[in-house]
Amino acid sequence: RALSVTFILAVLLWAFAAPVLTGCGEGAVAGSNAGRVESGRREVDADAASGEILLGMVREEVIGILGENYWPDKEMTKEELETETGIGPGLYTACLAEEQKVETDIDRMILIKARPECLTEIETLLNAYRDSLLVKYKERPQELGKALASRIEIIDQYVCFVQLGADTAKAAQEGDEQVIAQCQQENERAVDMIERTIFEALLRQREE
Repeated sequence: RALSVTFILAVLLWAFAAPVLTGCGEGAVAGSNAGRVESGRREVDADAASGEILLGMVREEVIGILGENYWPDKEMTKEELETETGIGPGLYTACLAEEQKVETDIDRMILIKARPECLTEIETLLNAYRDSLLVKYKERPQELGKALASRIEIIDQYVCFVQLGADTAKAAQEGDEQVIAQCQQENERAVDMIERTIFEALLRQREE
């Protein structure tokens, strides 16, 4: 009989303790998930920060090689970038976009570190944006020459749009083709420097 009482008490204690133990288990799992979420956020933040630093370096290198022929002097906000191109913050982890304060000139450079799954979408939006500029400036030869000479390049996870050329007044005296040639040359110099800077940075990251 004593054994039976002891057994019954043991069963009752287990019955009361089981929900508590189960609850602790769920708490541990929830805590673990929370830890993973927080870790994921830190990784995203770190990715964005490293992307912004690299894009800043790219900008400085492009300015360094183009000198006074780099005309963009106003940073575009994320809202302005989305309004102009349709590229919203959800498509990238970092971006740097600059245009000119003077509305009559269209020199600009857009650098984006895309989310891997959004790379193609960003390229499509930039191509549509470029097409819209060709329509917008079709009656203005110098600006049209810059738009025709613009470049869209994908470098690893980065997408860039360059529409540079600086002062094309002298080239315009020799014809529209000369304007395009001058702008293509400046864009090529910029893209070469962008590629070099990004690839060197990625190589250093892989070696660390």
